[in-house]
Amino acid sequence: MARRPVPTQAAPAAKPGLTDRSHRVKNTMLLLSVLSMVGLAIFEQPIAILLSVALIPTMAAWVMDDTPRQQLLRSVAPLNLACAMPFALQLWYGKNTSDRALQLLTNPYVPMALYGGALFGWMLYWTAPRILGAVMASRLERRRKQLVQRQAQLVDEWGEEVKTAP
Repeated sequence: MARRPVPTQAAPAAKPGLTDRSHRVKNTMLLLSVLSMVGLAIFEQPIAILLSVALIPTMAAWVMDDTPRQQLLRSVAPLNLACAMPFALQLWYGKNTSDRALQLLTNPYVPMALYGGALFGWMLYWTAPRILGAVMASRLERRRKQLVQRQAQLVDEWGEEVKTAP
């Protein structure tokens, strides 16, 4: 009597989250960010106030992004920081007081500018893969049509034996 083989279970698929190395990099990045903000708060409190409010979307992207390459953070953080820099420089070279930082933050146009860059980064993160996918699909379809035409030319030239099954 033949024994039936015992079915083996496949290993569970790995979740597409952060690897150990990515966790270490993310934790190191958090530590460096916190230390730099503490240093900034000690030496330049008005700029630290401005940046702590301005970089809220970057912090949210950092918390939400669990992909290994941190694409969301790489989209949002540079644009958010770039929109915050003119106001930080305005504090640096101008009246550098906490009152001036709070005055900037209460101006309705300043938060709109600060968060507008972050919004553009979020939009880039969501739309760029779809746009690139559509462009790649269009290119692949155009290439497929060229190959079908070339195949038809070869069939005309060499006969049906060069044609493969579709």
